[in-house]
Amino acid sequence: MIVWKCPNPKCNINNVLQEGSNLLIEDKRELIRTYDTQCSNCLKKYQIIFNIRLKELTIKSKGSD
Repeated sequence: MIVWKCPNPKCNINNVLQEGSNLLIEDKRELIRTYDTQCSNCLKKYQIIFNIRLKELTIKSKGSD
C-alpha cells in the first residue's frame, strides 16, 4: 500500500494506492515501479514512480491539466 498526498494545492488530501493495482512498468534491474492513479477528491490523474532502491517516490501530473 502506498499513501500519497495529492500535489494539487487546491486539494492536498491523502490518497491510498494498493501496490498490485494499476502497475504499468516494473524494472527489476533498477527496482522502479510506475503506477497510474487518480486523486479521489479532485479527480486529477497522476503517475507515481516508486524507486525502491533509493526509497524515493515521485508524483507527476498526467495530461494537460
